[in-house]
Amino acid sequence: MDLLIGLVAVALCGAAAWNVRRAGPGSERILGIARYARAWVRASPVAALMWLVVMSNTVMLLGLPHSLGEQVLEAHSTNLEQFGSHPLQSLITSALWIEPVDIPFVTLMTLLVLGPAERWLGHAGMPMVYFAGSATASLISVLSANRLLAHGILTDDLDVQGMIDVGVSYGSLCLAGLMVYLITSWRWRVAAMLALPILVQLSMPFFGLYSTLGHLRAVLLGYLLYPVTRIPSIRRRAANWTWRFRVTTP
Repeated sequence: MDLLIGLVAVALCGAAAWNVRRAGPGSERILGIARYARAWVRASPVAALMWLVVMSNTVMLLGLPHSLGEQVLEAHSTNLEQFGSHPLQSLITSALWIEPVDIPFVTLMTLLVLGPAERWLGHAGMPMVYFAGSATASLISVLSANRLLAHGILTDDLDVQGMIDVGVSYGSLCLAGLMVYLITSWRWRVAAMLALPILVQLSMPFFGLYSTLGHLRAVLLGYLLYPVTRIPSIRRRAANWTWRFRVTTP
């Protein structure tokens, strides 16, 4: 089914390109979307590259049998088994793999968080915060899982040794937590800092208790990274920062 969805997506892109080439109905709107996408990539090239890497990994998974795909994800997961054998690889690569069902979520996070964060933190600063937040939240989660199980906080049959724990959510939410400091009004900033953890908790039915606790840690890490916002170059970009960017017409 996942492979079929991928083929349909490719077919739709091909049909859209053919429609534009023949100046068919809606071609101007498609061209407008294409210009916006090109401008977005120029403004946020690292976020675009990270999205492309994640999508490439996902496309590769779509062509594998389900059991083999799970083995690949497990090999790139942040769990005790992988952390014990090659910790650096598991902490970094787990942030670049997702399950195919998470494609819409990843795309949304890239557009709303990674891209805007790159335009503020810089081409190097954004991935540094992203991977640092993802690795730290993952490490805290996996090291605290056994204790949470022992105290009955986690009651699921959680295989801490070999569980699948991949995705962009930890890094993205760490960036989202840091981005509250772009809000100049302290009242709205405090409101955002209170609202973000509440929204994360409301997502628990979709992600489960274990992941939600990790998401809350990632947001808190973003709050704690306030000193990053005092770096002179980041302060200068914050003064002129905007959600908008220029879309040029060829």
